[in-house]
Amino acid sequence: MRIEKVLRLLRRLSPFVAGLLFIALLFRFVWRDTLFFTAPAFYALPLPLHAAGWLWLAALNWKTGPRKALLSARAISLGMVILMLGLWVAETKLLSRQLPPPASNGPRIFFWNIGHTHKVPDAVHELLDELSPDVAAFAEAENIRGDGERALESRHPGYEVHALPAGMLCMVKGKASLASSRGLPQSSVVQIVSARFARFEGEWRICLTDIGPMPPLPREPLLSEVYKTAGSHSRTIILGDFNTPLGSAAFDKWRDAFHHGFADCSAWHGPLETWAFGVPILAIDHIWMSPDLVPVRAQKGTRFGQDHSWIMVECGM
Repeated sequence: MRIEKVLRLLRRLSPFVAGLLFIALLFRFVWRDTLFFTAPAFYALPLPLHAAGWLWLAALNWKTGPRKALLSARAISLGMVILMLGLWVAETKLLSRQLPPPASNGPRIFFWNIGHTHKVPDAVHELLDELSPDVAAFAEAENIRGDGERALESRHPGYEVHALPAGMLCMVKGKASLASSRGLPQSSVVQIVSARFARFEGEWRICLTDIGPMPPLPREPLLSEVYKTAGSHSRTIILGDFNTPLGSAAFDKWRDAFHHGFADCSAWHGPLETWAFGVPILAIDHIWMSPDLVPVRAQKGTRFGQDHSWIMVECGM
């Protein structure tokens, strides 16, 4: 009986939930995350969750009275599920670009937010052995310093391991040094590592960032600081946990100035989302590169117990 009462209450509330989903969708496509009152809806309700919300409403079957299939609330909800999934696919395609093929191979770039683990996860060693990236960066790695750094250096000779401020860790197959580090509001950070890869000539700039997830306000001020720090230099790689979906208005000028490792990779045809726990909900981890570099291969995957997917991009130049 109690379950039936809860279901009846949920059915009564369903029209209000549907109205909120419509309003959130309006916010998303008219203002996106440019205003303080639209940003929370943009970040908290990506299109996959819109689809899940309408699917839940359809399951409740909250229409009572005459049931003409095409006019029933359930049919409308199922139609909205299909529409949301279609918009998700369309938005992913609109964020993608076709780039000319590069003339030569470039570095392999790896990033993973490992979530404050107290030791180096076995998956990190396995992925470094399997993928052999030229640069590997990790966010929320402040708890694996000391013994963890030594374990990485011992297990993976040829890499320099650098524990950076704000819990960032960077491994470079070659030589590297921290050029600058700057804290930003909302527990965010942007850092520049100067690197010389063993496989490639010249100096490379690695811009590492970790943007805080709260409060759910427009991220443009923070991303503008990262954008200015990365600059317009060639041979620049920008990577980290941005806590910002690729469709954000804050990334509009980024897409004009840089290449995105997944959206602009002609070999990648999957979703862009990297969170959470393998379910494609939000695309918040990104690898960007200066326009003299082109992504030619992209990979991502999940490991048990980690909420973020690892991502790897191989670029050409």
